Amino acid sequence: MLQFPEDYFQKEVRCGFTVSETMKRYWAAQMEVLQVVITICEKYDLTYYAFYGTLIGAVRHKGFIPWDDDIDIAMKREDYTRFLQIARKELPAGWHMRNIFEEEEWTQYHSIVTNELVVDISEERLSRFHGCPFVVGVDVFPLDYFPRDRQAAEAQKLLLGMVHAVVTSVKYLHTDMRDATQEEAQEAREAVEEGLVELEKACHVSFDRSKSLENQLLKLYDRICTLYGSQESDLLTFYPDYINGIDFFVQKGWLGTAQMPFENMVLTVPSDCDKVLRAYYGDYMVFEKNTQAHGYPIYKRELAMLHERGLWLDVQE
Repeated sequence: MLQFPEDYFQKEVRCGFTVSETMKRYWAAQMEVLQVVITICEKYDLTYYAFYGTLIGAVRHKGFIPWDDDIDIAMKREDYTRFLQIARKELPAGWHMRNIFEEEEWTQYHSIVTNELVVDISEERLSRFHGCPFVVGVDVFPLDYFPRDRQAAEAQKLLLGMVHAVVTSVKYLHTDMRDATQEEAQEAREAVEEGLVELEKACHVSFDRSKSLENQLLKLYDRICTLYGSQESDLLTFYPDYINGIDFFVQKGWLGTAQMPFENMVLTVPSDCDKVLRAYYGDYMVFEKNTQAHGYPIYKRELAMLHERGLWLDVQE
């Protein structure tokens, strides 16, 4: 278990931003999860890298970006695949590896290691995770190889775009059709079926219409991401970013390893952090607050639920 000085959990102003006691405890709980992930990586000789906002935090703040509330790491595909297999048996009891292979209803392209699936205010939970009752986790992203052959790259991008389009249609059919007319609903179903048939022909696969189509599509997407390996590539990327219009590529030579302090831990980072960060963010030294894709803080719904039930009301914000 990581050790923190007691004053670590006091409310603090960093870079003009107030970090609450609750967020400090949430940070500490996330670092406990990360430490378990690191221990697994070290045991099995797997390489991870602090990535995205966590890498900015390590470089710029020697810890969390003050207004950040999650931890991101990345692994090359070969290490990512092994990690998913190994984590099943190595994670502590009650912890979860959440991804499309473990949960049929999972809808994200990356994996998350979590310490639980439910909020827990038991003494045991609060003691283990520094007073944090919330579900906490670490995002784990696969970095896949981008082929140097232009035709191969264009064909792969086309297939991924096709899958992404059908996934979007399936989500629309399942979530946005409540007020649709029968004619509109039928058109949506036909569009999904047309997309499925086109993918079956292009990828030589068969979809089981009686099971989760989104899960099958996401698994196909994942397979297409792995078409090429290190010998066929000079670059790596997280393909969902690339397909969504972010031209983010990491040269293989940037992914040596170095060590950097992060709060009271030491994390593995890419050997050329500056080039990795500039490839994605441009001038990453510019402070941009309130940039989370989700609402800050990430645990606000769980906190509201506890308060509605009259629980954990002594929290210090």
